[in-house]
Amino acid sequence: NRLNNSIRIPDFNLSHLGFLEGFELNSDREFMRRYIKKAADGGLAKARSFYGSYLILAENNPKEGLDYIEKAAQDENLEALLSIGYYLADGKYLAKDGVKALNYFARAAERGDPEGIFSAIAMERNLFGKTKNLAKAIEDLTPMANHGFEQPKMILDYFKRQPQPASRSKPKKQAKRVH
Repeated sequence: NRLNNSIRIPDFNLSHLGFLEGFELNSDREFMRRYIKKAADGGLAKARSFYGSYLILAENNPKEGLDYIEKAAQDENLEALLSIGYYLADGKYLAKDGVKALNYFARAAERGDPEGIFSAIAMERNLFGKTKNLAKAIEDLTPMANHGFEQPKMILDYFKRQPQPASRSKPKKQAKRVH
């Protein structure tokens, strides 16, 4: 039975805040964990991603944690897409697979996520020795950087420091003059 959104989202946000603020009492922590699990089991992708990461990192339960994160990734949750991408790229918790990692990073990049864009480009360079569409990535990141977002600025600075491949464009043919 799916939970009503008006119940799931406030429950999850309160619980998420509780974890981030670091409640000291175990009873508070358990209370927050139950509400996050309830939101995750109710289908809220952000809660699935957060709860999956909690299971992996805090409870050392990668099998169950990955199930939650993969479900969130199926809903195109950015944190989940990036997490699965990193796990595949590093071979941590999942078998190492650069091509699959690239796919997850590209899905995050397609949604305009700066970390997804950067990770997709880095994975392309790692796999193929080049970036397929660096110009498109720079085009996507520039408006975000111009609006003051730090991560896109840092990524663009990184690109500017990289050696640029020589242009492969053919010289234009001169038009023949008719006398």
